[in-house]
Amino acid sequence: MIALLPKIGSTARISPGRSAAACAGTESSCRSRNDPATQAGIILGEVLRYSRGAEDDDRFLTMKSRTMTIIIILAIVLIVVDVFYVWHFVFSKAPNPPLTIGEVGIGENVFTVEMATTSIEEARGLSFRKSLAEGTGMLFTFDPGVQQFWMKDMNFPIDIIWIASGKVAGFVENAQPEPGVSLLNLQRYNSPGGVDRVLEVNAGIVVKDGIKVGDAVNFGPNT
Repeated sequence: MIALLPKIGSTARISPGRSAAACAGTESSCRSRNDPATQAGIILGEVLRYSRGAEDDDRFLTMKSRTMTIIIILAIVLIVVDVFYVWHFVFSKAPNPPLTIGEVGIGENVFTVEMATTSIEEARGLSFRKSLAEGTGMLFTFDPGVQQFWMKDMNFPIDIIWIASGKVAGFVENAQPEPGVSLLNLQRYNSPGGVDRVLEVNAGIVVKDGIKVGDAVNFGPNT
């Protein structure tokens, strides 16, 4: 309040030689501007204006505090999700449960496939499974690009078929399990560019069924 008083006095003071403009040309109006009641009203107006500014500042600080709280909560949620994902992927030794079933046709061959649709299902894949029934496989769906697979915690060899825009774009034959190999030393299998789906089947299927690059790939309903 003390800092505001000089400003209030200067705006209320009538300067010599400007009384006509400042007081609308009458002595009574000058007196009314300078009487105690008028001065009190001016001071009260300044106080109210200052109070409204303080309220705006409080609202701004409250909004800022709420925003920071929301950001902190979201960060904690993301950390918990990441920890759960790492634990489930690295330390859990359970295989994927039975997943949603679909169909994939390549040439005259039709595979009944489980569809890995979540990040955890994709990361787990066929790991820890004992075997894969004949005529079955696991299908992964991605945004188009280069996909990378490995044989972490696998118990049997597989063929990996890369699919791009509804055609076979390439494959890996007879990818072998690597028991006892550290994560850093596991072999990585990289797809060609533009691959949007990957089909894992039993080793030897590519040769047995005569699957070739460029073969059309058909997907059943909801696959």
